[in-house]
Amino acid sequence: MSDSTEERRQLDRRLLERAPSLAELTPEERERMAASAGIHTAAPREILFRQGEAATAFFFLTDGRVKLTQVSPEGQELVVRFIAPGQIFAAIALLPDRTYPVAAQAAVASRMLRWRGWGLRGLAHAVPL
Repeated sequence: MSDSTEERRQLDRRLLERAPSLAELTPEERERMAASAGIHTAAPREILFRQGEAATAFFFLTDGRVKLTQVSPEGQELVVRFIAPGQIFAAIALLPDRTYPVAAQAAVASRMLRWRGWGLRGLAHAVPL
């Protein structure tokens, strides 16, 4: 791992430590969480997932901004909220056999930690919902 990659991982760990939504985790749980994360970099306007898709990934935004939207029964797209650095989103993926109730799109160039597959299953017991 290069120095810049290791520095970035250390920053990710510090961000996880300060996240209010993860305050109940022990330092060991946060360390396991950081170690099992993948990194995803999203271009502006990149779709991260669509409403109704199988919920297969959970995210922690480290840089940028993500827009969550929902389509009303009338077909109108409604902005539910914007995600800022230090916030988690798509926590529904921690529960088995769920779909995303919203769509997520990078509002600007964004970077996030992402958990999928087995890493995601391990988090389901550690992350308070």
